[in-house]
Amino acid sequence: MDRVKKRKKKRRNESCVYCGLQANSKDHVPPRCLLEKPYPKNLITVPACKSCNNDFSRDEQYFMVVLSQIGTSDVLKKKVEKNGVIDRALTRAPLLDQRIIDALKVDPEGKVFIEPEQERIRNVVQKVAFGIFITRYEKIPRFNEIEPVEAFPYNIKDYRPIDVFLNTFSERFRGKRWETMQQSIFSYIVVRDFNNRGKLCCVIDFHSTIWGVAYFPYPQSIPPFTGKKGKRRSAGQLQLKFE
Repeated sequence: MDRVKKRKKKRRNESCVYCGLQANSKDHVPPRCLLEKPYPKNLITVPACKSCNNDFSRDEQYFMVVLSQIGTSDVLKKKVEKNGVIDRALTRAPLLDQRIIDALKVDPEGKVFIEPEQERIRNVVQKVAFGIFITRYEKIPRFNEIEPVEAFPYNIKDYRPIDVFLNTFSERFRGKRWETMQQSIFSYIVVRDFNNRGKLCCVIDFHSTIWGVAYFPYPQSIPPFTGKKGKRRSAGQLQLKFE
């Protein structure tokens, strides 16, 4: 009984890593909706409040819908087929379905393409990069210290910036080592961008379809965490839980 009380007290004392308010839920890093079952064994969870968790969940759902519309892998194709995960999600959310339809455009050559809501896409890139920073360095930056750049599709037509692409290779043009959570599903790499004052650049590969790019602060420069609204907390108090 004492152990149960201690666990409850510990949860009450935890702060949301996104806003600093009291955490009453947990968030997976990376989000499970961006992965495939069976999930990797090295997933971790971080404390989060339900408000932040729900806000990000809506953007992550939108991100996956867009990803599935432009992806060509068999995994993504199954999601949009009848009774697939994305098909069911759009059936349950007609307003989201309409937003995707409204985002369809026609280029001068008559090809149909989707013009996504960039802010929502960047929110997901920023949030995933934030989680990667926490798990990699075990420090909590302010959320806005993670600078999202953009999400670049590359599976059909390559929109990846050449400088970001080159940073993932050595001087002998050999690919640098990526951290892979699930092969062809989710991987990332952190490199220095020497074209941008040597900033740390995090590149995230989603389903071999989109590269999300964000800049990291230097880990040694991270001060005690304050949060957007919450109380001050040191990085050493972060509770990482492996699942």
